[in-house]
Amino acid sequence: MQTTIKDRIKKYGSVAWRDVKPLQSEEFKKYKKEQIQKLKNSIKKNGFATPLFIWQNPKNEMILLDGFHRIIALKELEDIDGDVIPSKLPAIYIDCKNHKDAKKMLLLLNSHYATIRQDELLDFITDLDFEDLKAEIDIPGLDLDDITPEDPNDDISVGA
Repeated sequence: MQTTIKDRIKKYGSVAWRDVKPLQSEEFKKYKKEQIQKLKNSIKKNGFATPLFIWQNPKNEMILLDGFHRIIALKELEDIDGDVIPSKLPAIYIDCKNHKDAKKMLLLLNSHYATIRQDELLDFITDLDFEDLKAEIDIPGLDLDDITPEDPNDDISVGA
């Protein structure tokens, strides 16, 4: 049976990030301060590159479906580090029927359907400064401190 795939994106835009209301509690996901620090490092170095996912509920409240830890990092960057954050940031507005549907979308947006393989990661990062990158990324299931990429200046033979 053929299925018609529904587009759940209502619009692309921006949102006043300080006014969004989280759907999840702070205890919903386990995280460490080091992970928030990596996120802060990434935002400072690379800019805000991943939009927030928002459900605008029937009361016109902006409910955060994805981006909870980005908001925590932004608040720390602004309040503790003194960095300047724009009042509005990129957002994708998701079509949700109701609160129950919004909760389901939050889970879908936070699902990981694949795992990065360490051997493939090593091949992928050969031309990157991995030591610098480790301060900005966190890859579930991999301890980045245990990974030692080959020196990109070494001779690498490709093929057989």
